[in-house]
Amino acid sequence: MKYHTSLNHASGFAKHGTVIGTGFLAWDVVMLEGQGTPLAESVGGTVGNVLSILAVLGAESIPISRLSDDVVSRRIRQELTSLGLCLDFVSVGNCVPQPVVYQINKCRHNSGHDFSFYCPVCGQRAPKYQPIEPDAARSLSKSLPAADVFFFDRVSIGSLEIARACAERGGLVFFEPSEIGDVALFEEALSCSHIIKYSDDRIREIVPLSVMRNAGVLEIRTLGKSGLMFRRHLNGRSSGCWKKVDAFKISPVRDTSGAGDWCTAGVIYSLIEHGINFFSEATDEDWYDILSKAQAFSAINCLFLGARGAMHCLKRNDILQAVKSLYDGNFQGVAVAKSPSSELWSNEVGTCGACSNNIALHGH
Repeated sequence: MKYHTSLNHASGFAKHGTVIGTGFLAWDVVMLEGQGTPLAESVGGTVGNVLSILAVLGAESIPISRLSDDVVSRRIRQELTSLGLCLDFVSVGNCVPQPVVYQINKCRHNSGHDFSFYCPVCGQRAPKYQPIEPDAARSLSKSLPAADVFFFDRVSIGSLEIARACAERGGLVFFEPSEIGDVALFEEALSCSHIIKYSDDRIREIVPLSVMRNAGVLEIRTLGKSGLMFRRHLNGRSSGCWKKVDAFKISPVRDTSGAGDWCTAGVIYSLIEHGINFFSEATDEDWYDILSKAQAFSAINCLFLGARGAMHCLKRNDILQAVKSLYDGNFQGVAVAKSPSSELWSNEVGTCGACSNNIALHGH
């Protein structure tokens, strides 16, 4: 059966798909090298970005986290609420302060950047990521709604409990690891996943394939500015060689952070748009089409500052139209329009625990 991802409808899909996710949810602070004042601040982390993008595109996005009542958690909750995410499960189990990621851009119009977990104002390290606790996950799994897709990027006993529960209810499991870590848990994650996506500069290759127990598995390896490769597996065996999907060339590139998250969101967007039966029925040609359009989402965001800069400068319809025109080969730029979420793009100093009083005095 042949599918084509339609981007002609400007409204995107209308709240008919549900995505649940858990993993790295953080507060992003973008700064210019050598300066102490943030250029921008917003919800970040792989899970935070992917679920936020999908919410804006029309999905019912449900993050699972351990948000406490610290100033960073409150700001995360505020923005997630403004974007329309479901916050029923953001404070599960023993709640803890959330991580802060400082993105240091080397210059304003260069894609080069470094990341740090240390506050440039006071030097204090931001809190580390802490996964959902096993007992809380087991209890939560019984009350979660059915999801089209469960997305996770950090392996833990808790995330695996939720992944298995979502899969048992018919959902697709999308796993995007940043490292292998605990080998036993990692292999367990592979065994219950339908889609596995990872960056070539972090993980060279997923092995052994024999642990991939699902009837069909899509493996995606991203290559930065060179695009990505994909291949499919059936019953733990590769069904063919790698297929290459080139990245789109676009200019001027302002910031490449978040490109992978937009790609992931683009893939999930297509899966929900067509229904999850697409996964088992699609051909390599269909997947090439889907992944190429996902690359177009990535490219458009590179025109803006921050991991989700396009969301803060463009309306949803304009994002979809830009992606379509880039994919079709007639992209001529974007008209920037202020959206409601852009008001959260703040410029206040200080987002770590030691700087929280400063933030509070500024009304944040």
